[in-house]
Amino acid sequence: MGPKQYLMRKKIHALMVKQFVKSKSKKYYKHQLIVSQQKKREKKKKHYQEEITETKNKAQQNKKIESKTKLEIKIMIYSYDCLAVSLIKDNNSSSALEKMKKDNFKIVIFSDKNNKKNNEIDNDWIINI
Repeated sequence: MGPKQYLMRKKIHALMVKQFVKSKSKKYYKHQLIVSQQKKREKKKKHYQEEITETKNKAQQNKKIESKTKLEIKIMIYSYDCLAVSLIKDNNSSSALEKMKKDNFKIVIFSDKNNKKNNEIDNDWIINI
């Protein structure tokens, strides 16, 4: 192998290394671009999920306030004297420390005008109004 062939091989090798590095850096750049776009999408998705959750919580709170207000108005309109709330008896009922669902309670409203015998339940709490 002569000196010209050696220089040609050296130049070809250097050019191949340069092209290899260039292709790897392009692939790395594309990968980084894809990763950053994916992070942006995930951040937007998380933000939207938080907004949805916040909106749902506000709606539930408004519904609770509305039903409480309706109950208070109903009590005032019909001039009920007593509001009795009792826990519905169930053999499979959970302990008091666990979260109670709305369906576990029965609300009975009565006044002195009504016959209290019709509303027979075991009263756990009685709130005088």
